[in-house]
Amino acid sequence: MQNGNCVVTDVVNVSIVPLVQPELGPDRTACDGDTIVLSVAAGGAQVLWNTGAVTPDLAVTNDGLYSVTLTLEGCTATDAVRFTFLTTEPEVDLGADRILCPGETVLLDGRILGDYSWSTGSENDRITVTQPGTYSVTVTTPCGMAMDTVLIAEGDCGPLVHVPNTFTPNNDGFNDVFLVVIDGPVLNYSLDIFNRWGERIFTSTTPGEAWDGTSEGTAAQDGVYVYKLRWRALGDRGVAADEHIGHVTLMR
Repeated sequence: MQNGNCVVTDVVNVSIVPLVQPELGPDRTACDGDTIVLSVAAGGAQVLWNTGAVTPDLAVTNDGLYSVTLTLEGCTATDAVRFTFLTTEPEVDLGADRILCPGETVLLDGRILGDYSWSTGSENDRITVTQPGTYSVTVTTPCGMAMDTVLIAEGDCGPLVHVPNTFTPNNDGFNDVFLVVIDGPVLNYSLDIFNRWGERIFTSTTPGEAWDGTSEGTAAQDGVYVYKLRWRALGDRGVAADEHIGHVTLMR
């Protein structure tokens, strides 16, 4: 710095701390019984692992997150790596055999890490089953191979019920009656038909008995009628019951 004919100078020394960033690498897997040695180039730095060890080398034999911190002249550098140890005799378990009802799905999951090969051709770690059958999977890990098979059987899941929404009782031989179709046995059954004023004009406790579109022997008017359907059935999962209220349109 200069002020007139006067000059003032100063000097400062800056030194760089030679602290190396530790590199433990990416997360990794190993097999049970293996010993993995983690090493850092400490130089003159102090070493501290999260296990409490203070040596440049650390032997790893268990699952966990391992981190190291290097300290030199007040400067620090840290790195970490996670280890997962796999069993040398992997086990894949698809669960017990089970039943599948129409419209349902079953999720099969081997529940271990590895490369999957299903009998369906899928290589995903899980599959969704929509059809009965025998399903198997082979899972290959760095430490071995495992297989399992499960039977998905078609269950007796209660009757399939179809209720039409329109019928035309005009005696043309086509769609002349309102008929609830039930595929499968039922324990109890009842069907009631009501007119627009809430009066019951038809009732039946016999599956397969149809309403012909009459009320007390007289042809019912065209229009929308309310029905109440109840049934109970016994299946593989015990007694199933349902009560459904809907509408049917009568057109002549």
